[in-house]
Amino acid sequence: LYDFSINFGYYPIANVIIQQNLIEFNNISSYLTNRQLCNYQKGNIINTFEQFKVEEEILNSEDNEISFIAPTSYGKSSIITQIIARSNYKKIGIIVPTKSLINQTYRTIKNLNFNYKIIMYDDMYNNEEQFIGIFTQERALKLLERPDTYFDILFIDEAHNILEDDYRNILLTRLLKKNRVKNINQKVIYLSPLIENSKNLSIEKDQIISQYKIENNLKEPEIYEYRLSGEEYKYNRYLNQFYNMNNIRNQSIFDYILSKNHTKSFIFIKRPKLIEDFCKEFSSKIEHRIDNEEIYNLIDTLKKYVHKDFYLIDLIEKGIVYIHGKMPDIIKEYIEYKYKNISSIRYIVANHVILEGINLPLDSLFILSTNGLEKKSLINLIGRVNRLNDIFDRERNNLYKLVPQIYFVNSEKYNRNNSNMTNKIIQLRSNYVEDKIQNPILTEYDINKLGLKNSDKEKRKKKDIKILQNEKVLFSPMDSEFEKVKYKFIESGLYEFYDNIDDTVQKIIENINLIKLAKVDWKNKDIIEKIQQLFISDFENIKDYEIKRLKEEETIKYYKLFLIENKKPLKEHISSQFKYFKSIQFNTQKNKFYIGSSYGEITKQTEDYQESHQKVYIDLANKDDKTLVNLSIVKIKMENDFLNYKLSKFLDFMLKIEIITEEEYNNFIYGTNDIKKLMLLKKGLSLNVINKLESDQQLQN
Repeated sequence: LYDFSINFGYYPIANVIIQQNLIEFNNISSYLTNRQLCNYQKGNIINTFEQFKVEEEILNSEDNEISFIAPTSYGKSSIITQIIARSNYKKIGIIVPTKSLINQTYRTIKNLNFNYKIIMYDDMYNNEEQFIGIFTQERALKLLERPDTYFDILFIDEAHNILEDDYRNILLTRLLKKNRVKNINQKVIYLSPLIENSKNLSIEKDQIISQYKIENNLKEPEIYEYRLSGEEYKYNRYLNQFYNMNNIRNQSIFDYILSKNHTKSFIFIKRPKLIEDFCKEFSSKIEHRIDNEEIYNLIDTLKKYVHKDFYLIDLIEKGIVYIHGKMPDIIKEYIEYKYKNISSIRYIVANHVILEGINLPLDSLFILSTNGLEKKSLINLIGRVNRLNDIFDRERNNLYKLVPQIYFVNSEKYNRNNSNMTNKIIQLRSNYVEDKIQNPILTEYDINKLGLKNSDKEKRKKKDIKILQNEKVLFSPMDSEFEKVKYKFIESGLYEFYDNIDDTVQKIIENINLIKLAKVDWKNKDIIEKIQQLFISDFENIKDYEIKRLKEEETIKYYKLFLIENKKPLKEHISSQFKYFKSIQFNTQKNKFYIGSSYGEITKQTEDYQESHQKVYIDLANKDDKTLVNLSIVKIKMENDFLNYKLSKFLDFMLKIEIITEEEYNNFIYGTNDIKKLMLLKKGLSLNVINKLESDQQLQN
């Protein structure tokens, strides 16, 4: 292994062998070779030959646009910090896909003590000469709305997302285009583990993106499949052969997982409800309870600040936790942190949300759901197991982690009927991943390459035309009032909710004029009522079901109350939501409750919800109190997402057209209008934490 590592440039492996005295060296040649490894050291890290070479090429490149394609944990964050340290860029933007990654990146940058102000909200910018902005694309675009403000250099993390056509990645292409208009000399660094050809990221015909790629991965996964027959097979991707291990028969999937004795295991299940169901069943198979102070403290904290009936509390003493996208962010991030730091918690059960949070110590992966899991996502998941900094630990020999253990576990409950993951596994035979370009703004986009049926292609063409027309509006001059309002309407993202944008904008202008002429009651209305009056009441072309619900007075009452409850500590809010569920539990008019596809169990015929064949409702009448508590936690997250990602767009638009005050905006978006609290919120603290500091008389400190 040492000889191989030296000759193929896998120097981190050779370095561990030397540091751990795993072989004896007794000649001058070996001594000199070992000394030369220092030439490939950066900080505390020894790079591979390929990694060192590619990094140096990037750092010395004068190209304006560069992509760095490398496997997960191969130093993409190191490229960011080295470029900042070596260059004199003044206005730096690091664009990450999620709010969780803002906090993680902030900690990394802050610890390096660069002489820059670090900002995470556009409001934190006060015309500084130099700054590092760590933003999502939404926040970065808000900063660019200011005149004479732009980025000298943009780092785009998880740049493969640009290829997708969802709203957030349309925003990402918009950000790149807007910054380019403001700064023709912008430098852009695209970072990703999953791009085949960087030309596919281009948004202009004349754009040249220089690609730097690390082809070789230090890790080679060992892949197993547990089949419905109760047999275990091992896959050799070089020979494309499955080998029957003949060592397991008719175990349950739970016994199979428990039989693989790993320190930290990640169990992937796609649907949040199935994650919770799995955890309950899995914990019942574990007899041993963990008896230590860390576990007791964690349980006490969750009881104190969440709820005594939170499902997680029963799981933790069995060494299990779960996270998913329908869990409030504050709980999710806390659980990730505790999983990382409490060694006795061995299992984390999660879906794709694990890719958006902090880096976790994982030494095995059990994949129980492959439905809809594309090859790129699969490679990304596998890349999370045994990150390089866990393998090359100076204190111990972890070289066995170079071969991560990956288990595909078939079951009909957690995957599908007649579950068979063999074909999905065979996709891993090749490292080649074709870029699927779905974003119509990109120059290499070709609808004919998407493999759509004719009927779907026609729908797709209409969607593409709308996207392109909208983007054209944002880069065109505005002369009339109609054009100015339309610009702000599109910029705020409201076009997603309506059919026929021009008719909608004209109707909104009429409503604005009525308000300004004081022909309707406006001043005394609550913010939710204002949204209803300006955008909802007399509009027949609303295509978004969640928005359309705001026509109903009962829905307006619910959200007015929700906004009040949302300012309270999480535990109190959960209790209030639980009481609401109890109040309608046996009301036959209300107890068929809309919850969405993640938790839906039954269908319900409604006039507004067109896809009435989908199971998006639950029957509250057949739920016990513990289930209602946990549904309350889920419901709070869902409603906060609705407020943050949908209703906030209406607020953004209303503020731009100056029809609400900044105080109204702050109260809705941040939950407070207190200047000091707003400053702390924009530093990254939550309102609950700030209120706690205030009640403990710590704000003055």
